[in-house]
Order: sequence, then structure tokens, then C-alpha cells
Amino acid sequence: MSLTTEYAAWLSIFCVLLAGIYSYFFYRNDKQFKGLNIRKLYLLMGLRFVLVFLLSFFLLSPLVKTITRTIEKPLFIFVQDNSESIKINKDSLFLQNEYPEKVKQLIGDLEKKFEVVSYSFGEKTRNGLRFDYSEKLSDFSELFSELENRYANRNVGALLLASDGIYNKGINPLYAAQNFGFPIYTIALGDTSLQKDAYITRVKNNKITFLGNKFPLELTIKANELPNTSTKLQVFKNGKEVFAKEIQINSKQYSETIELELEATKKGLQRYLIKIQPITGELSTKNNFKNIVIDVLDSKQKVLILANSPHPDIGAIKQVLMQNPNLETDFFTVDKFKGDIKKYNLVLLHQIPSLRHTANLILKDLIKERIPILFILGTQSAVNQINELNLGLTIKKTRNDFDESNAVLNPNFTLFKLDGEAQNFIKSLPPLITPFGEYKSSITADVLFYQKVKNLKTDRPLFLFNQINGTKVGYITGEGIWRWRIYDYLENSNQEAFNQLINKVIQFLAIRISKDRFVVSSPKLLSENEAIVFDAEFYNKSYEPINQPEIELEITNSEDKKFSYLMDKVAKTYKLNAGVFPVGDYRFQARVKFNEKTFTRTGEFSVISIDKEAENPVADHHLLYQLAKENRGKILYANELDNILNEIEQNKDISPISYTEKNLQDLLNLKWLFFLILGLLSAEWFLRKYWGAY
Repeated sequence: MSLTTEYAAWLSIFCVLLAGIYSYFFYRNDKQFKGLNIRKLYLLMGLRFVLVFLLSFFLLSPLVKTITRTIEKPLFIFVQDNSESIKINKDSLFLQNEYPEKVKQLIGDLEKKFEVVSYSFGEKTRNGLRFDYSEKLSDFSELFSELENRYANRNVGALLLASDGIYNKGINPLYAAQNFGFPIYTIALGDTSLQKDAYITRVKNNKITFLGNKFPLELTIKANELPNTSTKLQVFKNGKEVFAKEIQINSKQYSETIELELEATKKGLQRYLIKIQPITGELSTKNNFKNIVIDVLDSKQKVLILANSPHPDIGAIKQVLMQNPNLETDFFTVDKFKGDIKKYNLVLLHQIPSLRHTANLILKDLIKERIPILFILGTQSAVNQINELNLGLTIKKTRNDFDESNAVLNPNFTLFKLDGEAQNFIKSLPPLITPFGEYKSSITADVLFYQKVKNLKTDRPLFLFNQINGTKVGYITGEGIWRWRIYDYLENSNQEAFNQLINKVIQFLAIRISKDRFVVSSPKLLSENEAIVFDAEFYNKSYEPINQPEIELEITNSEDKKFSYLMDKVAKTYKLNAGVFPVGDYRFQARVKFNEKTFTRTGEFSVISIDKEAENPVADHHLLYQLAKENRGKILYANELDNILNEIEQNKDISPISYTEKNLQDLLNLKWLFFLILGLLSAEWFLRKYWGAY
């Protein structure tokens, strides 16, 4: 701690002189002090001197400078893999009984010298240690992202990661851990040796098919250490066998891919059980079964793409739509289209109307037939003609300029939901080329993305949706969306986020606006770790949304057990998160009573199991070795936990960090100075009174 002043320190000499002169002449010249003892007089002069000096010294704006040194001990992060694959091996008894105690002892030893935090992970990262091995998936990338966000600016000594190295969600752990600035020590669990096991893996099937069609089913059967044995593959629908095949296993590492076709004979959700008969001596029979559910529909939705001219955007969108089995997609340049516009559920207009093709007749028919439209604007668009349609968006252009606009997600958008991966995908996408001008959207419009121009978020819509006169209309106000598809592949090695975005947009627009007064929607297929969420809307006779009446919803499982709920009221709609349900088939009925009339809606959904962890329980210790090697750590085994402390102590990079913090504080802000000055004044006044000097 030290003292400094805002003005030159030598000026404090004048403070001393002022205090000395003032106190000397004050007590020397006043006759009432003549009779005082010289020591008493000096004491009073001293009190007055200190008081005057302090008051004058404060005029120099004195500051107290303090330097605080903080030593931060290394922080160790212990993470336990809590996925199901851990207990599917021959060491499962050790890992469930003895191993947890060894881990707790290790953490206790570390806490004597360091700060330690503990987590468990599977599909999600959770605080604290868990050893029930119940997680259905293993996602290293979610774990590493969570740790990086939490401890980016901390003195992390090392990450201690206990796992079997098996991952089945997210990106490769070696890539996910590239940004870590601290060592990773891996503790290898599980068994790398091949055990006797036959299992079904990699089942590929369409989630949607159409009534009367045959749909493909592709699956792979693998077997380890079971040569010269046989099993039987069976496919069941509602307990009835619809396919069977004898499988002859003729090698120690056997693999066979089987392709078959099944016929969709009934509308609705159809559950199929795929199984192979157990073989004596198998490590686990849990991976001998697979359940799939297929939604059988009556008919496909038809989508038409009309373009002013060929463009990469059209190719990117077509690739997505052609992969969707629920859609039939046609493409024409507008000058070559001679078909019937009425047969389509949705029409995409890429830079139509344009300066070359006004497409007046097509636009007139679309509006007349109330066919949903998606406008994709670009440098060839006739913006003034689009404005004249008055369908929810106008762009007043002051000059023929264009901006490069990035997408910013509107958190209040509710028409459909993008999952977490798609939302993260949006944040760093390349910009679209958008018309420069003043954008004005209808008060009934909903914005999915806003434009961000040169890092400045604007209120201009990039993706906008509107409903007018019973017709859905969408706008993508820029061209260049093909770059988003390429970016998705470069970042994630797939186009799943881009495909999800386009499919959600198309699916929302293609579904015609229902004239039903009571509408209930929910997903038809869910994984066993997903919560079922219902959305509902209720309209009065004028088709205005209201939510005064209560909506009762009842879910019934396959054993006719019923679960009753009351839907929550949200704004002018209804919502219900009914939670997670066990694997099985369910049906529901929603009821609302209004003006003595009861409205009902029914539906169904299926919950399918997640068996990823059981597909191949052979531990991947090579991945753990690479992970430790590339991050300045070391791989150890579950029976070597006692050696971890020695390894850490030998690592010279793991050491405390000293932080120095400087702080300046105005001396006047110190409360004790006020009481000091008050004490000096009080003491001098009291002594003068006491000694009779008034």
C-alpha cells in the first residue's frame, strides 16, 4: 500500500507550513491561552496542526494505491463417463463396485493440494459424480464445449477423463479438444478385446412412406468370436413375422449387410421389431434387438420451384427437397412452365417476378387459389412489383444497391422450432446479398431471421412469414443460400443443419391453413430421452385465437393406462410439456368445451429406444491415447489410479499462477478519516473547555 496525489507531491510542504503557521498564531496571540501550562498549549497546538494539515492536504486529491497479489492453485477437472457402454463388458462388476471408491479416494487426495471439480457426462454434462452408467449416448464434443465455456480463464491444471472412448454423438473428440490449453489425462475403462457377441447395427430406413408403397430397410449384422454358429434374423409387425432369414456366421469377425423391402399396408405409425436370436455365450443380448417406427401417409405434398434463371440457390434447395420422401418436387424456369399451378401445395419463386418475367398470370392464380408462396429475392428481382402484391413485406429502394447481410435468429419466433445444432449453425453463416432499402413488414408477420449488416443488427427481415386471407407467404430476402449448404459441410462434415432449416420452412408453408377451430400438434416420433410437447390453438366463430377455455389432454399407452393433463395457456395459444415417456406406442385425445359445445382432437405418437451404447461395446483406448498425447497428457488405466498423483506432481507445467491487481482509491472515501477529523475537533474542543480556555 502507498500514498500518491493527483497534484505534485511537493505541494504538501505548503500544507505543513499552513498548518504550522495557523496553529502557532492561533494559540500564541489569544490572551485566553496565556495561563495554560506549556505542555497543554503544545498539545492543543498539535491537535490543531494535524487537523489543518489534513484538511489542506485533501485539496491535493490524495489517493491510496494498493497492490493485491493473489495466488491461484491449479484446478483439476475430473470427468466420469456415465454411459451404458461402460457396464457392458467383463469388468462391469469392478466398475460398479470397487472403482467408484477408488475415484473418490483419488479426488480426496487431490483436494489436499488442489482445487477439484467433478462432472459426469453422457449425452449431457452434469455436475457431480455418477456411477449408475445410465446415459443413452456419449457426446464428447458437448462435454468439451461446456468445460471450455466454464473454465476459459481459469488456471486449469489438467482434465482427468475416465471413459471407454466410445462416442456416438457429436464430432470426433480429437477435433473437439483442439482449443484446450491444459493437459488431458485419460483413464481407460472397459475392454478392448473382442468378446463373444452378435448384434444389429446401422439400421437405415425412411421415417415416412406412403400407403401401398414398398419401402426399403437396410441393416447390418455383426458377430465377434462366434465362428461356425448360426442365428436367425426376424422382422415383426404387431407381433406378426413379416420377414425371416437364417444367418450363418463363418468367421471370428463377421459382418453382413441385408437389404429388404416391406409393404406399407396400413396408415399411421407402424412399429417394427428387428431381432436376431441369441447365441449361447454372448456378452450381451441387449444389442440383439432394434425397434423402428415408420409413419405411413396417404399422399405426398407437391412443391414447384419456378426460377427466373438457373442459380446455385435452386440446386441447394432441390437437393434438400429431393431427399424428403414426403415431397414431390418439380423445377422449371418461369418461361418454360406450362403446367397446372393448382395441383401444387407450395410454389417457390426464385427472383420472380423479375425485370424480364413479371409472371403476372402465375401470381394471380397463386393468390386466387390461396396456394402458399415462398419468395426468394435477389439481384434480378422486381422489388416494386413484389411490393404491389401487398402480401406482408414492402421494400422501398432509394437506389439500386445491395447489402451483404448475415442472419440473426429472432428468439421470439414461434411458428416452428430449430434445434440447438441448427441455431448454432446460424451464428457464423456467410452473408446473403439483400436489397438495400427501407423494409416494412405487416404487423401479422413473423420474422425468423433478421439482417445483420457490418456487425450491426437491423430490424430488416431476412426470413419472414405471413398469413393473409388464408394463404401462407414466406420471404427469403437475399440470394446466396447455396453458400450456407457448403459452409455446413465444411464445419460439420454434413448438411444436417441446413437440411433441417430448409425442411422446416417448406413443411410450415406447405401445410394449408386449417379451418378447424381446434388444432392440436405434436411430434409423431420421439427418442426415449425426449419430452413430448403439445401445441394447441382454439378459435372463436370469427377465427380469432382465444385461450379462455381449459383444454384437457389425455394420453393412453398400449396397455390402456391413461395419463391426464391440463394444457398451459401461453399468449393466445396452449402448450403442454408432458415429459419423457417409456418406449412404446401412445395415442392422445384433447378436449375443449366452449359455449356448451365440446371440440375433440385425437392423435398418436411413438417413443423409440436408443440402443447406440449397446451396438458395439468394445472400448476404444486408441482414441483415449491420441486424446492424451495431443493434449500433453498421458493415458492410464483404472487399476493405475494411484499413479495419477505422481504423474501430476512430475508435470512442471502444472503450477500455481500469481495475479497482481493494482487499485487506486480516493483518500476522502475512507470512512475512518471522517471519524479521525471528528475526533481531533472533539478532543481539542473538550480540552479547551476542560482547562478553562473558552
